[in-house]
Amino acid sequence: MKKISTSGGASLLSFFLLLLFSCSPVSYGELTAPEETVDENFAEEASATWNEDQMTILFPAVSWARTYGYSFSDDDPIAGRTVFHEDDGSYTMIIRALPDPVNDEYSVTLYATSNNDGSGNWRELCTIENVEHARADIDSFAPDAYISERKEDSVVIHVTNDPADMVYKVIFSDGKETAEFDDAVFTVTGIGRGETALEVVHRYADETEYGRFGAELTVPAFEMEAAMSLEVQGSSLRLSGLPSGYTAVSIVNTDTGSVLATASNAGSTITFSSFEGFDSGLFRAEATNGKRKVISNTVAFTAPVTVSETDVMRQHYKVTIPVVEGIDTSLFSAEIIGAPQARLQVVLNEEGNEADLIVSNLSSDTAYSNGYILVDDHAIITIPEFRTDSFEGTYAYRSTVHSDKSMDAFIVEVRLAPASPTSKYYFYASPEDPFNTEKRDDMRISPLRDEGEPGYGSAIKYDGNTDYQRTYRWNNEKWNTSPFDPSTWQVESYIAEADSYEANVRSVTSLATAVTTSKYDLTEDSEGNAMIVFFNKITGGDNYAIAAGNAFIRQNSSPDVEKYGEDDAAYTFELKLEEGV
Repeated sequence: MKKISTSGGASLLSFFLLLLFSCSPVSYGELTAPEETVDENFAEEASATWNEDQMTILFPAVSWARTYGYSFSDDDPIAGRTVFHEDDGSYTMIIRALPDPVNDEYSVTLYATSNNDGSGNWRELCTIENVEHARADIDSFAPDAYISERKEDSVVIHVTNDPADMVYKVIFSDGKETAEFDDAVFTVTGIGRGETALEVVHRYADETEYGRFGAELTVPAFEMEAAMSLEVQGSSLRLSGLPSGYTAVSIVNTDTGSVLATASNAGSTITFSSFEGFDSGLFRAEATNGKRKVISNTVAFTAPVTVSETDVMRQHYKVTIPVVEGIDTSLFSAEIIGAPQARLQVVLNEEGNEADLIVSNLSSDTAYSNGYILVDDHAIITIPEFRTDSFEGTYAYRSTVHSDKSMDAFIVEVRLAPASPTSKYYFYASPEDPFNTEKRDDMRISPLRDEGEPGYGSAIKYDGNTDYQRTYRWNNEKWNTSPFDPSTWQVESYIAEADSYEANVRSVTSLATAVTTSKYDLTEDSEGNAMIVFFNKITGGDNYAIAAGNAFIRQNSSPDVEKYGEDDAAYTFELKLEEGV
């Protein structure tokens, strides 16, 4: 958050005061340190390796932590994906969305929070400096292995994250070990027909020590009575060798046990072509004759990802994809470099066969480098470099209620301010505003003054012929219903953050002093509809000014109390974007 002193305009909205219009962001996600302590040896035990396109961090558990996060800069932490190792109480965190390294190395900071959902209250644990590119520490990860085929006395094991220079060994539940394998696909014999447990351990070929973590596999009991074989063919699964009399066949996800496709009264060869979207995983076929069941080998299937459409908006990035019915949307997440606060919403269409993946919490008119859409920690869509749209345009609040105390209309033009040291946008009174009788297009109502400009950061007389004095008087006359004007006004603070702006202005009369808070929050819904949420109210100063002054501010004739609360609804206005203006 960038906080600066500046001047912005608003009118005195009080019996004796003036309301100022200006811009500011609402502050989000301040880090607050919980009271829990961190072991002083934590930093010494945490380590990180940067290998290929990901970073692997190994660190000890923190007793009070429920979620762990990371950051590569001064940005707010983003929750990371972790694997807990029960044998020593440590964690492994894998980070795939890496920013560009600085001088061919990274510095990454670890955080923890006691919140289960990773929202706020982050506590910094340690910073790991100067992580250079190297192969991953053998102690920091486990092989990603699965059983692809079960035979009468053996199994075929596949390792999917094999870095090519790895050696594997299998340990049985009774402690016996196999010989070493230097291939990512190998056969283990001496299994027997019953269910048993195996552990796959690994080491680099040019080293002697095996990694601390292995892949634990459960070998199912041998049930197959025929050579029923399942294989991947493009975007389909092909089952062959169906035993005679076994006419009911199902394709089952071995991780979840869910049935994803069925067939009946089929021949010896069946092709299942209904696997679309992100229904990827480990699958096997199960066939029954009504009394007994046989199972096929297990195969890893990655469904093709088809992006139907992409849409870049002001604060959102949307990807539209086809999906299968009943898909588990909770497995989806998003990471965008430069946007640690990014969140993903999955919206299914009515038929359930298409989904909008909407990445939110982005800033308008901002360039972002690549990111990812992930399913269960696996990146399945790469998001290329893109730039969000700006909020430039005309926004209006209009009311059909006319009274001395309510606002009839407020029309504002939002323009980019590329030369401003503090603001992304300038806010102008539109020539279409009914109170702008001169049809001026130069009335910059927020901020009135940028840092370094004349009249910045000091008390300014109400009377005068400068452009900002004239604009301030216009603003006061529009919003202040009392017969009193201030003698001087001064901006106490101005905050600019992302797409939100806030000014606090001190106004002085001979009777009282008041501080008025004015906010412009630029927002956009997931459909791309933009608006300004404008708020202005006396929030400080003399007690008398606070109590009496707000009664003389022009208010919203139809306040949304449920949305903005009883105290603030009357002082909050929604200005909708007027298309084609």
